[in-house]
Formats: sequence, structure tokens, C-alpha cells
Amino acid sequence: MSDKMTYREIGAAVIEKIKKLPIHTEVSTGELALEVCPECSENDLFKIEEYVYKNIRKTGRWLDKSRYDNMIVGLPYNIPFVIRDSATEPEIIIMDDRER
Repeated sequence: MSDKMTYREIGAAVIEKIKKLPIHTEVSTGELALEVCPECSENDLFKIEEYVYKNIRKTGRWLDKSRYDNMIVGLPYNIPFVIRDSATEPEIIIMDDRER
């Protein structure tokens, strides 16, 4: 990770990038994080992914990865999401049998 930026700072920068992208844009956390911090390690990217998902709802947006539900497609930060607007597209949470 950059000596100058923490994963929280990088995560905040990723959220700022997401806020500037149009609704329905498809991108991954990894793509955006590497634009901010090209030298980020895999471990850093896991932390950044977690930070972004914990904080994105404060912006009135949410990140929809439902296209990949129940699929084994790769590392979480490389899975594309679609940016959704919480006001017009409320998040739908589907619980699987393990959560009931």
C-alpha cells in the first residue's frame, strides 16, 4: 500500500469515484482502487473492498453484485457491481436457507 495513504483513505477515494460515476455503471472495487493506488497489494484490496461496502450507503447509493449470486467467480474486489440509487432502486436483500 502507498506509504502516504491508508486503506481507509483509499476506500474513501474509491467512494468518491463511485459518487461521480453515473447510476447503472458497472465496475469493480479493484479497478477503482488500483486507479487510486496502483501499488495496492491483494491484502489491501480486501480491506478496501470491505471499507467501501460498509460506507457506500451513506452516499445514497448501493453496489449490486446480484448478477453473481451463488456463483464462484473470483476474488470479491474483482467482481463487478452495478451502481444503484437507493432513492429509486431500493436494495433487495434475499436470504438463503442458512440465514433463516
